[in-house]
Amino acid sequence: MKFHRGIYFVLLLSFLAVFLFVSGCIEPKYDCSVKQGSVTVTNGLNTDALVNLVDKNNNVIQSVMINANSKGKINNICNGRFYLFYELGEQWDPAVNDFRIIIKRSKFVDPLDFDGSNYYEATLQPVVGGNAQTSTVDESNWPK
Repeated sequence: MKFHRGIYFVLLLSFLAVFLFVSGCIEPKYDCSVKQGSVTVTNGLNTDALVNLVDKNNNVIQSVMINANSKGKINNICNGRFYLFYELGEQWDPAVNDFRIIIKRSKFVDPLDFDGSNYYEATLQPVVGGNAQTSTVDESNWPK
């Protein structure tokens, strides 16, 4: 059997990637052997919201669009540490999964740690006695 040089190169790269992963030089992003975590978000505002579950590298893992005065849920979350970002806006455009008019972008300061069947609840409107802090997010730091 005759192999081309390109196949040897691919095999070498594959071997190298497996070696680095097994040796611990490349860490997996998340433990997806368990996907039982969830977040329920209550949008008690008069504005629609896009909620993003984001990893430490600012990558969107899952999203949900929540209408004004409604609830939404993100299910099947892998084990790991994630952040909750949200965007308030008008004129939802399903073609680009974003609002045509963006009013505000924010994130919850504290991360959400999932390690099994964690369940979190968050509200976008201020809550008397609530303990979740948020910060404003500018466009350059908005997760993609």
